[in-house]
Amino acid sequence: METTTHQVKKKNKPLPHSRKVENAKFSSNVLSKKKLGEEYLISLIRRGLSKKVMDEVIKLTGITQQEMAGYIRTSDRTLRRYTPSTILSAEQSERIIELALLYYKGGDVFENMDAFKQWMDTPLLALGNKKPKGYLDTSIGIEKLHHILGRIEHGIYS
Repeated sequence: METTTHQVKKKNKPLPHSRKVENAKFSSNVLSKKKLGEEYLISLIRRGLSKKVMDEVIKLTGITQQEMAGYIRTSDRTLRRYTPSTILSAEQSERIIELALLYYKGGDVFENMDAFKQWMDTPLLALGNKKPKGYLDTSIGIEKLHHILGRIEHGIYS
């Protein structure tokens, strides 16, 4: 139990300058739709994103904080306790990056973020009449959605 308490306290420390710069760079690049290199994303995941970046992704995607809590495997209450400078775990950071990249691809494919958000809430035949949003809790589910978007992008009925 002491380890958990220690880890939480450690994560609530303010961001060192280099992490602030990296998190800000990710936010501005993702939010401006710039292509990010895999090595850069891997380094961000390993360092951990700040809650502030997560909040920006929530705003971008329209995902609720409660939904995000489920996607990153924590409780809504825990998320509310985090300060903007709280560093998220590598696993949480990876899921947030996956979500941001999916939503940008969707916005590009649909040429409209609102249309993509509506698509995410629409049951699809390709998913057994399930909503795409129901697949955001796993990496494989997100990859499946990328595949469907790729098919749509190339004019293949999905």
